[in-house]
Amino acid sequence: MRESISASACSALSERPLPSVLSPLIAENIYLCTTIDYLAAIDGVQSYSHFRDKFESPFITPYDPANWRTFKLCVLEVVTRDSTVAAATTAAEAAHKARVSCLPHAQPLILYAAACEEFRSRLVKYNDVKDFDQILLALFLLILVEMMLPDETSAGLLNTESGVLAITIKEYLARDSASPLCLRLMSWLLICHGAARRSGNRGLLSSDLRSLFVAVIEPHHPLPSLQAASNTEADGILLSTLSESLFIYFARTQMLSAEVAELSHYHRSRTTGADQEEVSILMLDIKAQLERLWQDRPALMRHRPEDLYAQFNSTSIVTLFGLLSTLSNLVYHTELVEIGRNLSHEQGITIEAWQHLCEMRQIIEGSSKLHGTHPAFLRALLLVAIESPLGEDSTWAVAEMRKIHDPLCYSEFFANFSEGLADAQRRVGRRVTTRWFSMRTFGLQLPFL
Repeated sequence: MRESISASACSALSERPLPSVLSPLIAENIYLCTTIDYLAAIDGVQSYSHFRDKFESPFITPYDPANWRTFKLCVLEVVTRDSTVAAATTAAEAAHKARVSCLPHAQPLILYAAACEEFRSRLVKYNDVKDFDQILLALFLLILVEMMLPDETSAGLLNTESGVLAITIKEYLARDSASPLCLRLMSWLLICHGAARRSGNRGLLSSDLRSLFVAVIEPHHPLPSLQAASNTEADGILLSTLSESLFIYFARTQMLSAEVAELSHYHRSRTTGADQEEVSILMLDIKAQLERLWQDRPALMRHRPEDLYAQFNSTSIVTLFGLLSTLSNLVYHTELVEIGRNLSHEQGITIEAWQHLCEMRQIIEGSSKLHGTHPAFLRALLLVAIESPLGEDSTWAVAEMRKIHDPLCYSEFFANFSEGLADAQRRVGRRVTTRWFSMRTFGLQLPFL
């Protein structure tokens, strides 16, 4: 049998053209294919398919999913006629690809630098109120690059251009009312600023620009839906309308969270008794505001995710609102634990803080059983790991972080960081500052969280 196969194979090989005949044809085919692929790479129209299908922000997407989808559609419509938005979208898409695939950041940073230059040029030449939404779109996309690559973009576009941008915004608002897109992007920027200000990080907005954004959006709560403004289908408008109250609740908590970050020892003096007394009073006021938000929380937050199954027929709607309700409840407890950590460096926590930590674990365990450990749980898990006095809680929280597997939000780094910080605190018997522990142990400032 083996001999017959061998004979058959030899016969087939003998019938093939000689290599000298095939070589020119193969070489011509290689040249043709590589030329086609090369021209497509340098001259082809960019599809932005990754941006359309996969581009997300861990700071916004889980909390405002319906408007996030419409935002991406707005961007894809604008890129065809606005070079500044196109450059910013290309940079943001490249940075996202690099992060999720663990690729080098060199090329995204080149694209980011070029897009920043185009943005600055556009800002200086701004003189048409109709251009403002496009300017804010480009700005937000570039800020998302900074959120993904914080170490390499440390200059901060909003920090370097805050003066010119503030003037531009004021000129725009003097001539026209803020559009739904403008209001939404400003609220998202305020949320991103809070995340970028924690643990001694630089933040995104100058104090003047932050105050200006707050003054612009506050009179417009609840914010108008991007779906309604863009004539999206009715189901998208329904989802946005139902989830808007949850998003507003989250946005308000994150503005308070930014104020907590401002009161940390990284951003203001905490070295005297008078300093600490002043901070304590201000923290109590923030805590009271959080409590009022909690008392007035949306009705959807008062239902457990599993209870929503009895009220909706659509599994997708149940999943969406179950997650939004979970995250909204979780953020309340998270911010109160954060306040407690900011107020004292003693290792012991209060009974109240311990109760919030128990609630956080219960919420995460209940949701994870239904849908797995969501990346948006990362900050809460970190606080459980480093604030709980029980080693078992720390071990559980770190294990949950390792289930996330999301390089976009640096989940593996934060798991290693939390584990190391919790161990260090137990060894010295006190809280250890997060920023300096990260610098000493990992050689970098903490990514935004």
